[in-house]
Amino acid sequence: MDNNFAVDSTEDSIIFYHEWLDVADYELKLLILTSILAENNLAYRGNLTNMCEWLGVKQNANNNSNIKRAIESLENKGLIFYKLDGRIYTITISERGMKDKKIVRIRKAWVSAFKKYNKDGNNNRIDKNISIDWIKILRVFVYLYSKKMNKPIKIEDIAMDLNVSKTTASNAIKAIQSCELCGIRMYKNTIRNCVMKDGDPTYYNVGTDMGFIIIFDE
Repeated sequence: MDNNFAVDSTEDSIIFYHEWLDVADYELKLLILTSILAENNLAYRGNLTNMCEWLGVKQNANNNSNIKRAIESLENKGLIFYKLDGRIYTITISERGMKDKKIVRIRKAWVSAFKKYNKDGNNNRIDKNISIDWIKILRVFVYLYSKKMNKPIKIEDIAMDLNVSKTTASNAIKAIQSCELCGIRMYKNTIRNCVMKDGDPTYYNVGTDMGFIIIFDE
């Protein structure tokens, strides 16, 4: 399925490049921040206070260092370029960061929904004991949303492809199901095979059928 048609406006969406799935969490957060807040899709301008506020973290020495390291690492990888004028960073996605042709558009509202998942008062969770960083939810979502799945997929396959634990992959899927995503709904069905043993049927799981249904009236 071509998921790009689920997004009806380039103004309310960003382009996610598959190469971004390979970067570290903080680096991916900075790529998403830059993509969403860039003025006229050109460059993001802001200081560390602004970035911490958008990321939903307290501004302190540790978080400031994490952001600075992520910016430096992304530039070293050729995914962004930046300049620092006083305390103001100007960050732009580089052409190399856009070179991967395998892309998917995702709505900014979906990113906001994932960011709100762990907020107080969120009563829509399937499992209220789950606490997971929003960037991990987004990472698993993009993987599933952009993947052409013509056969059942296993949690361990998702975990291996994204280099995360099976618990993280499973929790992220539960979080996606809990989030109210405008324009789409996620479905998830366990696929079982049946074998006869001593005349009795025995069922075992072979994977999960997962995907997204487009909601046209939203």
